[in-house]
Amino acid sequence: MKAMVRPAVLMMVKDDDDILIQALKHWVDIGVYTFYITETNEKQKISLGIWQFEEDFNVNVHYRHDPVNTFDGHRIINALKDHAITDGYNCLFPADADEFLNLGTYSNVQEWVGEYQSLPYWWCEVPYLNHWPGGGKSWQDPQGKAILGKAHQDMDISIGNHVVTNKSDWGKAAVLGVHYDHYPFRSKEQMVQKITSHGTAFINMGLHDHHYPQLYRAMQAGGQAWIDAHWKELCGRGIDKEIQAPKWL
Repeated sequence: MKAMVRPAVLMMVKDDDDILIQALKHWVDIGVYTFYITETNEKQKISLGIWQFEEDFNVNVHYRHDPVNTFDGHRIINALKDHAITDGYNCLFPADADEFLNLGTYSNVQEWVGEYQSLPYWWCEVPYLNHWPGGGKSWQDPQGKAILGKAHQDMDISIGNHVVTNKSDWGKAAVLGVHYDHYPFRSKEQMVQKITSHGTAFINMGLHDHHYPQLYRAMQAGGQAWIDAHWKELCGRGIDKEIQAPKWL
């Protein structure tokens, strides 16, 4: 007998208040009604919005405020995972607010994940398609996105929420026809905010060679001229180009 699919979304939010409620509504549309959310912004910009969302859509939101000035995704996302599993949820989606799961021909996550429920504990890695502000698209390569199809407490989620690091201990399902639609930059103001918060967080962790600290230092040095030029470059990405599938698929 197949176990009932009990899905939940795990989300760490810092500066995505402009897209968060839209993302949560999308998850509801595809059959997820439970959310474990940690906000790391000191100003608690999302709390009122998510309580209203919980009331309007009759969903379960477990919210924590954990302001940090580093990129502490590993600790936070695994704490959310442990909380969800303890509460009895067995299908977990570690996702950012700017990532929208595209199920292709499946109508909801229960239908999709149900195809794999005969497997023991398993996870999968799905590709994600970047949507650039000018309308262009390109696949993220080589990095995919982790989904815990049948979660176990000892699964360790890392690189933000992209991979299961102790993957050899668990089965990895070969999943086709499903991907994340990713909207990393949505306005010039949001771009500046994201580069600033991510750049300073990585610098505070001593990770100076990561691309966000590099962008942040370039923005500091170049000022408004750099901001305008970088936004123009982002708007031009993927325009009039064939969308190539990631090499690792």
